[in-house]
Order: sequence, then C-alpha cells, then structure tokens
Amino acid sequence: MCGRYVGFSISNDEELENLLKEVLIKTNTSTLNYTLKTNEEIFPNDVVPVFLLKNNKLQGHPMRWGFIGKDNKLIINTRSETINDLYTWKDIVKTNRCIIPSNGFYEWNKQEKTKYLFKLENTENLYMAGLYKIFNKDNEKFVHFSIITTSSNNSVKDIHNRMPVIIRRDEFDKWLSSDYESLLNRNNIILKRKLVV
Repeated sequence: MCGRYVGFSISNDEELENLLKEVLIKTNTSTLNYTLKTNEEIFPNDVVPVFLLKNNKLQGHPMRWGFIGKDNKLIINTRSETINDLYTWKDIVKTNRCIIPSNGFYEWNKQEKTKYLFKLENTENLYMAGLYKIFNKDNEKFVHFSIITTSSNNSVKDIHNRMPVIIRRDEFDKWLSSDYESLLNRNNIILKRKLVV
C-alpha cells in the first residue's frame, strides 16, 4: 500500500520542469477551489501534479489523489494483480494510465510503529504508476487518480507487503503505451530507505 508520499520538487529534467509549469498554469486558471501541493508530504485527497499522454504528447495535469468508491470510501491504491479483471479498473487501464512524480514514498512498520521513506538509488526522483478517471463538477472536469501497487520486493517486504509500481524515467513511453503490463512486476528495482523521526 502507498498511503503517503513526498511531493515532486527536484527534476534536473527540462521536459518535466515544463510539465510542472503547465500544471501550475492549469491550477491558477481553474474555477475549482483547490490548492496544488508539490514539495511536501502528500496525503490522500490532496491535489498534485500528474503526467499523462494526450494527443501523443506527455502532459502535466492537476489531479486529486483517490477515487470515491461505491460506498463513499476513498480508493487510493489499485492492486496490479486485479487491474485487468475488476470492473472498477478493467476499462480505464486500457486508456487512462498516468505517472505520479514524487521524491519518494512512505511505509510504516506497524509492529515497531516506525515510518520509513523509500527512494531510488542515485536520484531524487521516483515515479509511480497510476490510473486516472475524469469526473464532472459544476460544469468543469476534474481528474482523480489511484496509485497502482504490487507485491513488495526485497527492498520493502520486511516493512510492508505492498509497494507502488515504480516507473523509471526511460520507461514513461512504455507505461503510457499499450505495452504497460510488462512493467507491473518491479522485483528488480532497488530502493534505499531512511527512518523518519
């Protein structure tokens, strides 16, 4: 599970910096009342920058973290093992995949009641796979997303049994194209961890 993460702030990538600027412009011109969060701890229901492919071009959009389910419960994570089968996901996984930029994600060791920050080696940027859905509110479209999770690999499994599906920067096109399924199992991604006090 991924219940919180660190907002995206450091890029060293001109294309991604331009996408973040694009998100800020969309946020400032929206009539919906929300605050965009970037370089701080991100919680479910926050509005954050998300990347997607539109008209064969990578674009940035402000999106709210979490879908409202049938029972009004917020769905913040989607299991990779069921996205092609469950009614909730099987249609949107074909067309509505996205990438959530971050600077790491948090997991808790419930026995020790400790919080850990997980990051990739040798980079500040960590990109998570997601699904998005468009909702209408007051004649304006607003987009919600869910982070896709998978079974934890050796870097995370002693803390938690789930982790986000991580997409490397050079895998953006593959994730956003029709060949996404090969990226759902991330056993080969090595993460470093830091105890958060």
